[in-house]
Amino acid sequence: MAAEAAQAAGNAAAAATCYREQTIGLIKLQQHDQALVASDKAMEADNTCWESWDARGLVLLLGGRHEEAVGSLEKAFDRNPPVDGMLADQLQANRHNVKAAQLVRAQQQQLPAEQRKVQGSVAFKAKDFNTAIKLYEAALAAAEPGKLASEGYLKVFCATVRSNLALCQNGLQNWAAAAEHAQAALSLVPASHKIAVKAQRTLDFALTKEHGAEQGGADH
Repeated sequence: MAAEAAQAAGNAAAAATCYREQTIGLIKLQQHDQALVASDKAMEADNTCWESWDARGLVLLLGGRHEEAVGSLEKAFDRNPPVDGMLADQLQANRHNVKAAQLVRAQQQQLPAEQRKVQGSVAFKAKDFNTAIKLYEAALAAAEPGKLASEGYLKVFCATVRSNLALCQNGLQNWAAAAEHAQAALSLVPASHKIAVKAQRTLDFALTKEHGAEQGGADH
């Protein structure tokens, strides 16, 4: 009986892992509805794994279901095992997801520009670059003079969003678009500003990649 129980538990854990991997794959494909279905199946198979709760929370977060997302992510956080080494990055990502979900929930009554920026960052962390780009572009469109705290804050806000857009475009290997956004960020803040430093690194990377692609194309 004990052996049968152990085998059943192992089968459930394996099924949950399979569905959880499907969930992550569907998130990357921006198929959030299908990802939620896969997440439901993972939870039906085994609802004791913190990684399954984390994946579910991320799906809910990207789907705009922030209250449910916070609940799932907090359950994942509560179930985090005391580990080091290989799981450290995963645990840190979970902690980020909890914070992001709480921020999005807290900012529902704030300005549209701020909301879209936070939501864009959540999508970026999930490597859903196309969704992040749409949200960041919406943030820029909503960032009108007089609607944010001050002109200085507006410039920093737009520089941050432009820098993030550059990172998204780098992630999609759209080097020219990445360079354009990075240059726009650099035009908004002093060169010594931390956002400018980050944007300069992104710009250098994009230009290097673009130059390499051009050279590669010339050899054919």
